[in-house]
Amino acid sequence: MPAKKPAREAKTSRKKAVVRGKTKSKELNLQRYLDEVKNRAYEIFLEQGSTHGNDLNDWFQAEKEIKKKYKIS
Repeated sequence: MPAKKPAREAKTSRKKAVVRGKTKSKELNLQRYLDEVKNRAYEIFLEQGSTHGNDLNDWFQAEKEIKKKYKIS
């Protein structure tokens, strides 16, 4: 009987590892998206002559462009 107990624990551990792997890859995709938006917003800021006060508009414009690029609605 004691031999079966470690086998169950090993299966549970493997399942948790798979779930963690899926979650981690989703986080990386989100991080990549946010990095692209941030970089594009900064480019827009520079294109507009580094004029301060339009940060939200720059960010929203960048989000719109990146969503269009990846066909995200």
